Amino acid sequence: MLKTFRMTFLLDAFFLLRPLILVPVWGFCLLGYVRALSGSGLNGAPVAMPLVFWEPVLWIVVFSLSVGSVYVINQLADLNADRQNEGFALMARGVVGTRAAVWTALVAGVCSILVPLVGRRPWLAAFSFAALLLGVLYSVKPTRFSGRAVFDFLANGIGYGVIAFGAGWYLAKGSLDWKPFLLSATPYTFLMFAGSISSTVGDIPGDIRDGKRTTAVVLGRSWSQTLGLVFVLVGGAVGIWLQDWMSVLTASLVAPVYVASLIRSRMLITEATYKVGGATLMAIASVRAPALAVLGVGILVFTRIYFRVRHGIVYPSLGPARPIQ
Repeated sequence: MLKTFRMTFLLDAFFLLRPLILVPVWGFCLLGYVRALSGSGLNGAPVAMPLVFWEPVLWIVVFSLSVGSVYVINQLADLNADRQNEGFALMARGVVGTRAAVWTALVAGVCSILVPLVGRRPWLAAFSFAALLLGVLYSVKPTRFSGRAVFDFLANGIGYGVIAFGAGWYLAKGSLDWKPFLLSATPYTFLMFAGSISSTVGDIPGDIRDGKRTTAVVLGRSWSQTLGLVFVLVGGAVGIWLQDWMSVLTASLVAPVYVASLIRSRMLITEATYKVGGATLMAIASVRAPALAVLGVGILVFTRIYFRVRHGIVYPSLGPARPIQ
């Protein structure tokens, strides 16, 4: 009985880190890794690359613990709003207690910094620290960027498009050449601006009740999606300029979904905008690093089984989580 309880507790704590949405973090890191090796900015020289990057993938997973810690911190800070919104946040549903959540965030955050330091990768530890710091500013008052228009999507864009992308860049280069790195990160930052805005559209009612003034709350669904489309197009245009066809392909596939969401105001299509975008980036990254595809598919299947067996709901899905019929 005690052994079963401990296993269930560890599973709940693991999914509190939201491993499924850590997969896009891995994708942004791998995109930075690939971009650093294949030619960066406007003057990079392409080089031959192996298809399997097992060592950097493992280091990317270590870095992503910092983002998982941030996800837990964000759930702690948004507990009241999550109780009002659709979805199945584990803390909001009482599956995981506050003390367990604090310990989960602490252990994941400390490991994301200490392990790279022990492994003599100081810049990776610095990127983990930067992700944690930005996550605290994003989640906790008095800054709480998650509840402030413009700051919300800027923080997410920097977190994924610069910090996660930069972690992968560093793993490829072993150093940071700032100008080509930041230039190459630009299209992915704009794509993340779009995804960040769209991901909060479904939370508008709960965020209003919680007193949050997100970009989606201020602009409303239609204008938020319009701004998201603009960011996607800008990201694609910058990608063309940089000859970064990974970002161009992503923008080309996601833009029509945004147009569809503006024509038909259905939540399913609205949620599909950022979910299709994340899945596309992951697919592109996985082509260059099959190890990432194996991990990503494993997490997807494991998540589906966990929520179906443990909680009786269908998740993940293109729409909100729903009970099994």
